[in-house]
Amino acid sequence: MLAVGEPQGTAAWIPCDNVPSDKASFGVDVTVPDGLEAISNGNLLSVNRRHPGEVTYAWGEGRPMSPYLAVLDIGRGKIVRSALDRHRTWTLIDPRLEKSSLPVLAELPEIVDFESKLYGPYPFVAAGSIVDYAPKLGYALESQGRPIYPYVPDLTTVVHETAHQWFGDSAGLKRWPEIWLNEGFATWTEWYYAERHSRRSAQAIFNRLYKVPASDTAFWDPPSGHPGTPVHMFGPSVYVRGAMALEALRLKIGTKPMLRTLHQWAQAHRYGSGTIKEFTALAAKISGRNLDPFFQRWLYQRGKP
Repeated sequence: MLAVGEPQGTAAWIPCDNVPSDKASFGVDVTVPDGLEAISNGNLLSVNRRHPGEVTYAWGEGRPMSPYLAVLDIGRGKIVRSALDRHRTWTLIDPRLEKSSLPVLAELPEIVDFESKLYGPYPFVAAGSIVDYAPKLGYALESQGRPIYPYVPDLTTVVHETAHQWFGDSAGLKRWPEIWLNEGFATWTEWYYAERHSRRSAQAIFNRLYKVPASDTAFWDPPSGHPGTPVHMFGPSVYVRGAMALEALRLKIGTKPMLRTLHQWAQAHRYGSGTIKEFTALAAKISGRNLDPFFQRWLYQRGKP
């Protein structure tokens, strides 16, 4: 059994004010039959056997969390505890996917270290992963501190969902239409990770994508900063054009100011929420440039920028 909630599902299993800016600490106690494991967000506080044939797991996420980032997974396997720097780590993998998943999940400490150097200290006290066989879910999700993968993840996906621990989980959204602050940032982090690990540069990825003709409106629209209807909120343009906007910003103001902007954004809104307007103002302040025409073109103007 798997429960996830982006953008609305958490209200089906937890009473909550289901908006991303309304953060709270969470405690999840779940009782399951012997032979099953139950994993959620945060730290494993206790495992109790109050009654024969069942076991109760108590999980606690003390850092502020948006309701949509709550996760609960119940299934077979083994909850494995390990250490990631100063953070406790718990992982649950469906036995059917364990052998194929372990090599890429072994990269998590290096990924967290890489992203911590870019964006500041890892925001949460616990980490880990959930890998479940859930083909009908169809997407991975950055559930706080412990992303869920409904299939064997690849390296790019783990980099992406780990980046969300800063952009989306810690520095969150005030409004869903500003999802670019989550998805564009995590997608650009994929590109920069590849660049810094002797693969293709972010600029090379940008250059290839920029060759997509303006007539391909399905690629370029809607603009990342204004996806419009809910059906487009998680569309390709938010992710890909959104990452292109950040790489274009990097080309315009330079790598160091760009990385300084992302770092300061993550730290200034740590455990809180922000808006696109606040981010663009920060980028302008750090770069010392008027970036209004740039952001208008890349975030709000329809068609190829």
